[in-house]
Amino acid sequence: MKTINLEEGMPRVHEALATLRERLSTLAPHVGAAKLIHGYGSTGMGGAIREAVRRELQGMMDAGGVRYFIPGEQWCKRSKATKFWLGVFPALAGDTDLGRANPGVTIVMLRNPHRSGCRLPEVQCRPANLREALQDRGDLGHVVVKTISSPSSGSSASLKTALLALKKEGQVKHYVPGPQWTTADLGTRHWVQKFPQCDHDPDLDAANENISVVFLTRNLLSGSSLLTPSTVPSLSPAGRRAIMQRAAVIGM
Repeated sequence: MKTINLEEGMPRVHEALATLRERLSTLAPHVGAAKLIHGYGSTGMGGAIREAVRRELQGMMDAGGVRYFIPGEQWCKRSKATKFWLGVFPALAGDTDLGRANPGVTIVMLRNPHRSGCRLPEVQCRPANLREALQDRGDLGHVVVKTISSPSSGSSASLKTALLALKKEGQVKHYVPGPQWTTADLGTRHWVQKFPQCDHDPDLDAANENISVVFLTRNLLSGSSLLTPSTVPSLSPAGRRAIMQRAAVIGM
């Protein structure tokens, strides 16, 4: 985790904020988290910088510029938010301020504009064909699927109506609309923690109104190749075991 010292040189508040914006912009493409050292007011100026920095971070988070921030006072393993981010970035557990309730620091989770890696499988279809499309993905062993709306596939509202119907039937375990698919949302953090591959989704924190992230259930896969290893003879024994393990995850 990179450290940004906003106290260095005893800057005025506007100077500290300018440094904050510049350094976060520079670091975002390269690191996942940063620690801000801003002081807490023991010398008079630290408190003003701390309050201004946290107001600025809140605005950045609301605008999607940063993913999340944790005041040093709450940077401890008893905090649910801290537990979540330690799961995303295990290396943060070595931070010397963890558990010290230090009001002079703030931990910031950066939004990497080039987030990439394990992209979620995508489905783009009309609402009437959604069940079949999701089942096809389930047959391939996918647990998490992203639906995408477009002029050819129908409106996002129509797809969400179809998802709601599948959820009521027990075919879909849960789904998160794109505007709520943000690490500032407690429900989203729960699902990202359960399925870490979601943290690599480029739409996470993007407030994309045209997508929904769907978590499949075992019911949707009833009768599919996931449930009986004998129906996938082309796979090796290890491959068949892996598919069965994924099917067990779906029933969590």
